[in-house]
Amino acid sequence: MKVLLVSRHADGRLKIDGGVDSAVLRPGEPLFLEEPVDEWFSEIAPAVRIGRLGMNISPENAAAYVDAMSIVHLLTPAADTDIPAFFCDRSISPGQWLIPPDYDSDIAVTAHVLPLPPAPPQSRNFETMTSLGDVPCIVSMLSKKLTFKTGDIIVLRDRGISLGHPQIDTSLDAQLNGTTVISIRMK
Repeated sequence: MKVLLVSRHADGRLKIDGGVDSAVLRPGEPLFLEEPVDEWFSEIAPAVRIGRLGMNISPENAAAYVDAMSIVHLLTPAADTDIPAFFCDRSISPGQWLIPPDYDSDIAVTAHVLPLPPAPPQSRNFETMTSLGDVPCIVSMLSKKLTFKTGDIIVLRDRGISLGHPQIDTSLDAQLNGTTVISIRMK
């Protein structure tokens, strides 16, 4: 399984910000933060999962290759650290996978960061609306450069929400259109 972190330039070109091969956090596992935590950024972004083998996929057929959507939590190095940009080992947490996206509708992505008890519950909330309308085009363009395998994930990083520096002893809940797909404890 490949995980591709994809952003789109203003001129429409795709940029792959990073990627890993199978180094993802399993659902329910706590995320152990490396200190100092101010060397890391926490973010969530919508993602789609590829459901079958494919390469050189036409834009017209690309939607058939996406079998689910979710939100992915990313823990990435802060820009001013000496940690390599592609360092993502076990710092990507995919959420519960839902039915394939409706490419004509916007999706709501929300996140709530809450201190773990016994700390007082002061929640930080984040929300955005985004479109997945160009996902078939993105799948098609990427398939010209690589072969997709069942289970590969495309993270739409430019449509994500930055949660700032992570904090030890907090929980993150993220929803996609009102359905909780991620619940992570950060330790």
